Amino acid sequence: PVLYWLLQKTNELKKRAYLARFLVKLEVPAEFLQDDTVADTNKQYEELMEGFKNLHKECEQLKMSGFSTAEIRRDISAMEEEKDQLLKRVERLRKRVETVQNYQRMLEMARQLRVEKEREEYIAQH
Repeated sequence: PVLYWLLQKTNELKKRAYLARFLVKLEVPAEFLQDDTVADTNKQYEELMEGFKNLHKECEQLKMSGFSTAEIRRDISAMEEEKDQLLKRVERLRKRVETVQNYQRMLEMARQLRVEKEREEYIAQH
């Protein structure tokens, strides 16, 4: 029965064993705590233990939150594909525009229009 119980709870027990290494509270006798250096070191030890607990909780929450590296990698590769498609589309449009007469002048006018619209929006907001 003990082996069965151990095998059923392997992951939970691994986690407990890992945490136990870092969360074992050292009992320092009161006479040693009279020394300021020992008392400060003990206080720092307890603060570090609390910090570890908080970081471990955050880590566990992140693991359970659903953000997996595989999903993020898929999203990045999809975005890179989309970027490539957009770059190809921009290049095709650029080639098509270059055949239009006076395209440089028209591009400059479009830039000026965009700048003026941005300035107008800025003035309207402030």
